[in-house]
Amino acid sequence: MPCSSLPYVLFAINVFLMSPIRGERENCSAPCSCTYKGNTIDGLDCSNLKWNNIPPKFNFPSSAEHLSLANNRFTVLHNGTFRNLSKLQSLDISHNRLAVLEYSCFEGLESLLTLNISYNNLKMTTNVYAPGIFRYLENLKVLNIHGNIKQSTVDQNYPDVALSDLEFLEELTMDGLTRVIFGEGFRKLRFLTSLDMSVRDDESSCVLLDVLNITFSSLSNSTLSVLKLAQCNIYHIAPGAFAMLKHLTELDLSENDRLGFGGMKNASFGLHLTNIQILRLNRINRHIDPFTLKQKDFVYFNTTTIKTLTLDSNIITKIENGVIDFLPMSLVFLTFRDNYLTDVHFLVNLVRLNNLLVFDMSYQLNYHIRVKTDHESRNVRPIPLLYKGRKGVEKEEKSDEKYIIPLSKYVVRSQQVVKEPNEYQYNLLRSNSHQTDGVLRLPVNLQKIFGSNLKLNPLTAPPVTFDSNNSLEYLDLSSNGLHAWYGKWSGLHSLRFLNISFNAMFRLAPDTFGDMANLHTLLLNGNRLGITIMQDTQFLTFSNQTKLTYLNLSDNRLTDLPKFIFAKQINLEKLDLQENFLSAISFRMESLKRMREINLSNNTITDLTRVNMEEMDHLAKQSNFIIDLTGNPLKCTCDQLEQLRWMMVTEVVFRNLKHYKCKASNGSVVSLARLDDMVGQMDIDCIAGEVIIICVAVFCGLCLLLSLPALAYYKRSRLIYLFSVGRKFISPIGKNIQESEDEANDEHLKFTVYLSLEPSRSVNTFVSRFQVFMENKGVSICIPELDLIGGGKETVDIVKAMNNSTCILALINNDYMTSFHRLFEFEVAVTEGIQNRFNNLIVVLLGDLDNQHMQMNDFVSMYCLENHYFEVRGSPEKKLFGELENEIFRYMEFTKGKT
Repeated sequence: MPCSSLPYVLFAINVFLMSPIRGERENCSAPCSCTYKGNTIDGLDCSNLKWNNIPPKFNFPSSAEHLSLANNRFTVLHNGTFRNLSKLQSLDISHNRLAVLEYSCFEGLESLLTLNISYNNLKMTTNVYAPGIFRYLENLKVLNIHGNIKQSTVDQNYPDVALSDLEFLEELTMDGLTRVIFGEGFRKLRFLTSLDMSVRDDESSCVLLDVLNITFSSLSNSTLSVLKLAQCNIYHIAPGAFAMLKHLTELDLSENDRLGFGGMKNASFGLHLTNIQILRLNRINRHIDPFTLKQKDFVYFNTTTIKTLTLDSNIITKIENGVIDFLPMSLVFLTFRDNYLTDVHFLVNLVRLNNLLVFDMSYQLNYHIRVKTDHESRNVRPIPLLYKGRKGVEKEEKSDEKYIIPLSKYVVRSQQVVKEPNEYQYNLLRSNSHQTDGVLRLPVNLQKIFGSNLKLNPLTAPPVTFDSNNSLEYLDLSSNGLHAWYGKWSGLHSLRFLNISFNAMFRLAPDTFGDMANLHTLLLNGNRLGITIMQDTQFLTFSNQTKLTYLNLSDNRLTDLPKFIFAKQINLEKLDLQENFLSAISFRMESLKRMREINLSNNTITDLTRVNMEEMDHLAKQSNFIIDLTGNPLKCTCDQLEQLRWMMVTEVVFRNLKHYKCKASNGSVVSLARLDDMVGQMDIDCIAGEVIIICVAVFCGLCLLLSLPALAYYKRSRLIYLFSVGRKFISPIGKNIQESEDEANDEHLKFTVYLSLEPSRSVNTFVSRFQVFMENKGVSICIPELDLIGGGKETVDIVKAMNNSTCILALINNDYMTSFHRLFEFEVAVTEGIQNRFNNLIVVLLGDLDNQHMQMNDFVSMYCLENHYFEVRGSPEKKLFGELENEIFRYMEFTKGKT
């Protein structure tokens, strides 16, 4: 090697030795945490370390693109702190104690895109935001200085001079100052698209009070499209205050409850000069009295291009028809959520909004009011609703609320509106000068209606005919107290989603969904449709829903299902039947060719039949079929050994199998978590038991076979005698023996009064005295525990006895409200009364009934509120017996008159 080349070789070796080994990951400086992009540090998180300053020996990695110093204790941001972070794109120094920004603290951050210095002590003064403080942030797009102002003072002003260096800024979030306009420096923010001054929490502040015509004039040259002024304590807006913001598409004035709809009228003036599409006016009315939305406040709306309008939580009780007429035709989304609407006349005018896609009027009459003052705000909890006692006297539920607004008189007024007959309420929806054919018309393009949690009195849904020229796909009527649905809703040919869950509904007409052929999702959970669906022997309820993919019937008190109730659901993928009383899978699954999941958890299923297993195997071959049997009282005796073996080898997926438990023949509860071991042990035990049983059976059979001839020969004379006597009573042409027995049983179950009671010492004492009293009057009484086979536990005998009785007397106490059989009797009595149009149920509330138990079953409590009942408490027994006697004899006379 030539000597002249030796220095170059040594230099190359030196560079090689000093360079990091290829593939070695860059070290993360403790105590911070890091994220990596390849082997280099991409993100550095040094938050929540209680740092007062950056440690002297701590070095920020120059490769970092994201840095968080949030939730520390910095008071000063020193010069040159981030000098070597030329690649940094986001910096978070929020939730510190910063009060000073040194002049060159942002040196080196030329690539920074997002800066968050919110929730510090950085007042809006020139001492903090000195001119040129942001000169290094030439590419910054997002700046958050929100939560730094605890109180607006006269020495503060928006830092327009300092912000003027951020020519490419797009989003600005900051606090609002009282009656301060945006300075000339904002004219340089030509690319600003979003300005957010809304109050988010107690640490932020926005007290604009008065919005002037010149407040936002310096932003007229910008591309500002989003302006958020929620909860800024605005009480006045000058007409045309937003007119110069030509690119404005979203304006949020929510939570300014001093503004009111009168102030909103001024705010809407000049909006037609902007590109406004979203206007949020939630909770801008602070009145605690019932409030009517007036058309004069919306006179400037019809010339705008608003697509989304929200008017939630404004205590609105009525909307003048003219309000809808002034809404712009461009409206796509309209919501009146969380108000007190009881007058729905305005709905008929919605038909003119041809572009409306979504309408939301959920959560009416909830009585949740927010009361605010200049210095404080607090939430007032819901006002207790009124209910009527036996004599119609209004009572108020007990409440320990501290802050309650006296609205009880308005509550009564609202209830009086909704207590009108259903046909009248329906007429409110369909009656106007242009619509007299009884057809309910919707906006032609309306796709979604949200109408849940309206908190009205119990209603029944009448038949409704919709104009077939509608596009409705989504309808939510859940939690509305619709206790019965008696008619077909026709015209909803495009409906794909229907939610009528949690209505405590006990009656559903079989043809209700007959005109909803495109329904994909049907939610009926949280109702009481058990008896209705069990009585659908013609399988009409879901007969037209051939496109249904999800059906929820959970929590409906189902004890059985008709065999072919789902025969038409060829596209059904998920079926939810949890929280019912199904003791077996009685419905056929052979037509459910696309079924993927059936939820049968928390029922009373003990085992599966061979048909069940074969059908589920067939489903598992077509898709990944899942079944959930969690919480069922499964058995694992020798009779279920075949089922347990099948569970080991089948392709069916049992959800939460490790949580399954079953009851063994000895009464012990066994977990199915180790199914293989348990089945192996049961094979040994059951085979040994079968051998013993077979041997004993063979031995007994042989003994019987040997003893029968001898016994017949020994008793031959008596057998001949019995044969001769029996021939006199057996007629080959007479009635069938079984039919005679059934008639005899029915004759045995005929009574005047059927007593529905849960036995206890106090109840038995009352019943014994009442039985003696009524039998002296010639009245027969059925006590299920004594007069029915099985002690009143067989539902067939219960129904027969109730149908064959003139009237049913329900003695309700605390034990009654917790008894399944007694509540079953009560629901059968009410249902039969509705179907027969003759209510023969007499209710007596016993003395030991407390309000807590009464509210356990809202079906019973609602019936008692709407119908006459008797009370033992405070009433002499002789007088009570006399009243019951008169009631019973009245039913007897009525029944005789009908026959």
